[in-house]
Amino acid sequence: MLKNKYLSTKRKIISITVKLLKLLMQKNDLYLFNAKHGFADNSKYLFEYYLQKGHKCLWVSCSQEDLLLVEKYCQKHPKAKVVLRNNIKLIYYFAQTRLVFITHAFNDIGDLLPPIPTIVNLWHGIAFKKMGYDSSYDRERFHLDRSNPYSENDYIIASSDIIAKHMGTALNFESSKVLSLGLPRNDILKKAQHNQNIIGQVKKGYLTLAKKRGNFFLYAPTFRDDLDNSLIIYKSVIRSFEENSSPEDILVLRLHPNEKYLLSQITLSEKVKYSNQKDVQYDLLTADVLISDYSSVIFDYRILGRPIILYKPDHHEYLSNRGGFYFDYNALFICCKHCVNEEELDKVFSTNVFDLALKTQFDPITPLQSIELSAPNIYKYFSTIAK
Repeated sequence: MLKNKYLSTKRKIISITVKLLKLLMQKNDLYLFNAKHGFADNSKYLFEYYLQKGHKCLWVSCSQEDLLLVEKYCQKHPKAKVVLRNNIKLIYYFAQTRLVFITHAFNDIGDLLPPIPTIVNLWHGIAFKKMGYDSSYDRERFHLDRSNPYSENDYIIASSDIIAKHMGTALNFESSKVLSLGLPRNDILKKAQHNQNIIGQVKKGYLTLAKKRGNFFLYAPTFRDDLDNSLIIYKSVIRSFEENSSPEDILVLRLHPNEKYLLSQITLSEKVKYSNQKDVQYDLLTADVLISDYSSVIFDYRILGRPIILYKPDHHEYLSNRGGFYFDYNALFICCKHCVNEEELDKVFSTNVFDLALKTQFDPITPLQSIELSAPNIYKYFSTIAK
């Protein structure tokens, strides 16, 4: 009780301090960025775009490791700064901030900071599996019926009008404030999908000289709450790949940030590497084939038009736990190869996987994401908001 009262008082003091500094400084020219899982995702690419436009930008890191990484980046960009979350300097920076761009929650920046600047949640994917207020699982897990954690946002960014509709109901958010401006993290996939300098550099970190002509398979599964089941599934993909794929091929495993600790229970052979990229977009850009299940990276990767394998042995259980999908899963991913057991997966790895680049007259994924570059769209929209 006393602790809560202390924190409440401290929060009020910080809020008053920010407002007073704002009046004294008469500045509103700083743009603040944060991504929960490090220097990546939509915030990173918008951060870079705002710097290109000549603006002062601040990155708020959630970890010391991330802080050191961004400090190196800032050395090459004089208008870029970085600070660790909850740093007292944020009070000073907040007094100058015009817009805050985040990917998850406002309190990733700091636990006691007031939501005074305009907060734009870029989100971290495409809503195709039910979430938030549309999912009884999420309502209970995040105690959503007690309070709405999304209410501190002023705007939510969605990939398309169709997705914006679902984001509004999932986050219990005013529909007019859910903007279909696209995902900045996909701009690099649209611009650099044929850039052999970038692709070659990433591949070099995975392929040995003996395997330099091998194909790069990326396995990027979604986060599961059933960790025992997760391990079984991940190990089965690795086993199938090792036993059935071409000797020169490489499988790169990239687990969800919340599951990285499972690596201690997974044996990686010469044919299987763990991702060495901080930013998943570079793995996606480089991969010849994606293996996934229910992750929104499927939408990102589809931009490249390369083969996708969906390994989903727990499809019915996952569907039931999440409360369903916003779309017919099988119809949505008609352009992908679906495997529901190890035998089907063995067969896929034993054949020419590039025959799996299935072609249809209509790709159901396309209307769910912007075909334009998203960072310029977001920049243009928020440039019109009164300072």
